[in-house]
Amino acid sequence: MTDYIDTVQPTEAEVFGGVPYHSKLFRVLSSQSCRYTIYYFLASEEPSSAIGDLLSGVQCILGYGSRRTCLVDDDRLASLLATTTLPALSEIDVVEFDPRTQTVRYCVQPTVEEFAEHAAYQELSEEFVRDHLFANESLC
Repeated sequence: MTDYIDTVQPTEAEVFGGVPYHSKLFRVLSSQSCRYTIYYFLASEEPSSAIGDLLSGVQCILGYGSRRTCLVDDDRLASLLATTTLPALSEIDVVEFDPRTQTVRYCVQPTVEEFAEHAAYQELSEEFVRDHLFANESLC
């Protein structure tokens, strides 16, 4: 008998009878840049954001708890957002990106927000989550 479930059943299949949406959601939430993008919009009072503001907000969350103000080069993070993060979030209907205006619109998804909140409490301090993500206080 094998110890590796992937050899028995491909990872794309719903091995345990889960809902395909949940599998996509958990894959997306496994990405730090995707989670931090969601956290940014949870902290924002606006449903849309210029890509530059999103970039700054994600940098701020990355820098939380660190003495460094910028942990990732802005160009690298912008590239990651454009090529990986925003398409992944768009696939599960969390954001819509307008390349013409360089604007990201957040689409409220209660299930996504519920799981993101749990993740936030695990990886960020309770104080940061309470004060910034769910009280709409400024991130930086």
